[in-house]
Amino acid sequence: SSWAMATSTSNTTIMDARIHFALNCGAKSCPPISCYSADRIDVQLDQAARSFLQQETEVHENEIHVSKLMYWYYADFGGKRGIVQMLNRFLENHQQEEGKIGSNGVVKDHYKLVFKDFSWEQTLDNYSFEAEDVVDASLHQKKGGDLRTC
Repeated sequence: SSWAMATSTSNTTIMDARIHFALNCGAKSCPPISCYSADRIDVQLDQAARSFLQQETEVHENEIHVSKLMYWYYADFGGKRGIVQMLNRFLENHQQEEGKIGSNGVVKDHYKLVFKDFSWEQTLDNYSFEAEDVVDASLHQKKGGDLRTC
């Protein structure tokens, strides 16, 4: 993950695991492709993480089924504790609405992590646009632009 986004604090470099929800290799199990801007990157990475986790995470009685990306980049996510913290941060309201977790909205540390199979099936039309970007993207396409470029 040497190419992944990091921030420096004193002499320590801290990995921002949300970057894994923004990168796409073209496989079906990858997060959608989206455009990012430096002035909004923090909000956009939160949106990418929330959207991907809501779509890909299933909470069962004592198990959490998560994307295989979390297995491959386990250390970047801070191990099981970091994964649980991230799930609680981004899924609490969504999972409650779906009836997948209790009213306290907390994924417990003792839950077993289950990493879902990863589909390498090629999916080139996996795009994600924010509301204002949809207008820009459609205008870009009408002018002969390619949606695969931002």
